[in-house]
Amino acid sequence: MTKIINREILSRKKYKDDTGKIVGVEIRHRRLTLCKTLASLADKICSVSYVSKIENNLAAVNNYYLHELCNRVELDEQQINALMNLKTIIIRSITAYVNNDVDTITIMYQEGKGLSNYRYRIVEFIYYLFRKDLYNANESYVAITKLITSMGDFDLYVFSLFSSVLYFYNQLYLDSFETAKILVGIDVSDDFKLLCHRCLFLSLYKMNRHDTTPAYYMYKEELIKNAKYDMLDEINYYYALYLLKNSSNFEYDIVIRQIRDFKYLNSIRLYNDFLHNSFDISEYEDVELTKFFKLLLLVYKNPNEAKEIVSTINEFDYEYDLNVQLINYLLLETNKEKLDYITNVILPQAQRSNDEFNIDYFLYELSTIAIKDFKYKIFTLCFARLKNKY
Repeated sequence: MTKIINREILSRKKYKDDTGKIVGVEIRHRRLTLCKTLASLADKICSVSYVSKIENNLAAVNNYYLHELCNRVELDEQQINALMNLKTIIIRSITAYVNNDVDTITIMYQEGKGLSNYRYRIVEFIYYLFRKDLYNANESYVAITKLITSMGDFDLYVFSLFSSVLYFYNQLYLDSFETAKILVGIDVSDDFKLLCHRCLFLSLYKMNRHDTTPAYYMYKEELIKNAKYDMLDEINYYYALYLLKNSSNFEYDIVIRQIRDFKYLNSIRLYNDFLHNSFDISEYEDVELTKFFKLLLLVYKNPNEAKEIVSTINEFDYEYDLNVQLINYLLLETNKEKLDYITNVILPQAQRSNDEFNIDYFLYELSTIAIKDFKYKIFTLCFARLKNKY
């Protein structure tokens, strides 16, 4: 479906939008749901042909007729108002998503509840992604994708952007990157552009690709341009993790000086110690850490408690730091368990999501186990499959 959406974006010649089309779609859908004919809907309001033109987006909508028709298909005043302002509701939802504004995004979702046109479905889609309700987000994605050829450009662009977010949550990082890359130059709103750059940067960061660096600088520039200074610490934190993974010490020293939040600084220090197998648990007893690194520290302090937490957490609470699979791996006790987990869970997932760092990290772990337990054939097969060396 990713290719279908990307192809549709590229096929559009110029930006255009038509709110009236949404009104017609909604009235037609509700009329059919209520088993009403065109004649019964138009009775004593307007002509049948006029209603037909409205439903097929062939006539401008008169406000008086609109209210009468909407009342007849059982839309209340709030829904009518939301129907006429769905574009504004979507733009506000984008802004609320970028700013992590739970109250606004919930209000936007509630305002149009009961509507069924594709524009309101996009509002629902954004809301589900904000809540990290992936079951409903995936259901919405499939339903909306079937309607993309009938969408206005605005709706297509917004749906595609949040599809990129969904791909990221589904660990389809390459799909997330490719969709966001097409959209990054489209002028919908400042927050739309910010979210495009965020998707670009984070998907490249998760794949550990070399072009993470230019994506970081472009995203950082957009944040500064839009005065989102409170988001700079977070983006510098992710980039510092990327630099640590790749031993880019000189640039790492520059980026680390720009971070002011001790939660991020301590987490980066802990990760650096973890990578070099040199951290002292006592140094981190009473320091601020991100949720992921609190859990990583707990693996070493109290493995049983860590196991209980891992069994109940939402993995997407940790989608940016690293992967909860690393925690699961560290909690395993025997080499056999570790070998099975690497070969059957981690490496297939890393290959599917194009996660180069996890591939390299766990191939190294696998080689260590192979040397200890004489499992050379398993390591060779995994290495050949993942590195395309036959």
